Amino acid sequence: QLKLTLDQLASICTTGVFDYFNTTADRIAQWGNSSLLNVNEWVSIEYDSYPTSTAWSGDNARTCTGIPNIVNWQFLTKKTGSVYNPQTKIVRVRVKYQTSTWEFTESNTTDTQDFFLYGTATFYSLDDKPKVQVPSSPPLFPKLPHDTLYPLYTNSAQSGTSISLLAASVAILATLQMAWGS
Repeated sequence: QLKLTLDQLASICTTGVFDYFNTTADRIAQWGNSSLLNVNEWVSIEYDSYPTSTAWSGDNARTCTGIPNIVNWQFLTKKTGSVYNPQTKIVRVRVKYQTSTWEFTESNTTDTQDFFLYGTATFYSLDDKPKVQVPSSPPLFPKLPHDTLYPLYTNSAQSGTSISLLAASVAILATLQMAWGS
């Protein structure tokens, strides 16, 4: 808030109010605990051009048009890190200025009138929900070659014969084993 007389308003209209915004920073931290020593944890601030086309109408109309009185800090953020505890990271920062018209309405030119300067901060999120990337679960049983169970299973019509031959072979081998073992 500025309390200005008519002469002070005329002076500010020609010189501007840039000093009141104090926007001389060139970087901002990406994280709440960014290291001062790590330049990779800081983002450059993009400034829109500062409006300089103010016009004083003169002491009769008492208006200053095009005076920048609003600075809007715009932050672009995204969530990073663990899905269960995502952290918000500042990705980009831009500063925009808006102008308005100030009119001196006091009857006495030596009286002061209040003029307001505004600062806003707007946060835009790239994605409101963190993307959950769940890997596919591994197979319960390992993949086996197609012919692993060949002696027990065939696609032919004689599959009963193969199983019978297998059973007979196992019985003969078991009998021979018992005979040699005793």
